[in-house]
Amino acid sequence: MTGDRSDMPSLSQMIEEAVLSGQDDGGSAAPDIVCTSSRIPRPVLDEVAAIARSNGMSVSLLINLLLDTYLRGEGRPGYAELAPWYSGYAMRRKG
Repeated sequence: MTGDRSDMPSLSQMIEEAVLSGQDDGGSAAPDIVCTSSRIPRPVLDEVAAIARSNGMSVSLLINLLLDTYLRGEGRPGYAELAPWYSGYAMRRKG
């Protein structure tokens, strides 16, 4: 998908819609999720974790929101184009 991306929802909007609609993919998208490790200074990660906690979300979700914001800010495709299923995955019931 190319062209004007300004009409594409942000990941934050997609998650809000998933919460309101009770969307839950049951983890079906898990094969499309890649686990990775990053070298992040501990004080930076501590701050990120504090922000995530204060917003009732995981560090992983906050990092994904930041990635979506950065991609969209650079005029690149964001989660709405690259992984439209992610909001359902992020809101899945764990356990």
